[in-house]
Amino acid sequence: MRLRASWIGAAVAAAGVSLGCGPAMAAMTGPIRTQSGPVSGVPSSRDAAITVFKGIPYAAPPVGALRWRAPRPAPPWSGVRKADHFGPICPQPHDQSGQPMDENTASAAKPPIFRPVVDRWVLPRDFSETFAARGQNRVEYAAGNNRDEGGAAPPTAWAWLRAHPDRSGVRLGSPIPIVTLAAYRSAARRKFGAMAAEFFELYPAATDDEAAHQYRLAIHDNSRISTYLWAKQWAAETGKPVYTYFWTHAPPEPTRDIRGAYHGSERYYVFDSLANFNLPWTAEDRRIADLMSSYWANYARTGDPNGPGLPHWPAFDPGSKAVMVLGNSFAPVRIAHGAKLKFWTRFFAAQEAW
Repeated sequence: MRLRASWIGAAVAAAGVSLGCGPAMAAMTGPIRTQSGPVSGVPSSRDAAITVFKGIPYAAPPVGALRWRAPRPAPPWSGVRKADHFGPICPQPHDQSGQPMDENTASAAKPPIFRPVVDRWVLPRDFSETFAARGQNRVEYAAGNNRDEGGAAPPTAWAWLRAHPDRSGVRLGSPIPIVTLAAYRSAARRKFGAMAAEFFELYPAATDDEAAHQYRLAIHDNSRISTYLWAKQWAAETGKPVYTYFWTHAPPEPTRDIRGAYHGSERYYVFDSLANFNLPWTAEDRRIADLMSSYWANYARTGDPNGPGLPHWPAFDPGSKAVMVLGNSFAPVRIAHGAKLKFWTRFFAAQEAW
């Protein structure tokens, strides 16, 4: 079921290395030549038959006279460069990763996180303007949401969140989860305005726990319906298949009961990197990682995540109003029902386009 050679080949090619690989990939014992010079890799900690290359420069550092300019080739080097570690990440505010930061990210081979700003030059149009001009790239797309992101928190976290309003150093992301009735009512009135009364009918709450529960359900509906509406537009305008998902499995981290299936938690499983992290993984974690990494390898190779032995992941169909659940189960489910779908569709339609 696993397609490891596809992942390694794609990763090496992205780093600027050209090599051929057959059905089975053996460890590389000698240096590999790039446009700027030879590099040597290191054995993978998971499988000695796999050679890993990290931190290969893919362009000259975008600093000084090269700031806001087209990328320039990485400067050549003499001798064999040891590609055994990543470089620093791009400087960004409020970073909590603990990783070193530097402007010289072009030599890191570890992409920074960009926050797009429409400046009418580098990024000439926003999303709605791009679609109106039919200027979007016509490519396959996979996108999804996580169960405990966007302000949603698992039930195991509610009491802790009420007792620790400062979150006591636990990274929960933004916005802050709402777990009290007073905060729930206040936030809904601010967000929905004239539609607040209808919202309370659809998501009724009379206690703190009911408010936390209904807020979590509302966040799920918000996420899944907004992704559905986006995918409907993308598929119609591009004619390309879209695959949407909803991730539900919480990794066994020390803060599992508080963070749940948080934003980005699926990455452990997508890259099948469990062996690289000292966590109490179970057989179920390893099974999920096998399925997830196989989906992503198939998608990277063919544009379709499906393959032999995998639960079928249907391509987006606007008529089905369904999303593929990944994690604790693997099956399509409805994004929302009846009045809730209509409510969120009207709410989104009333918002300013971006």
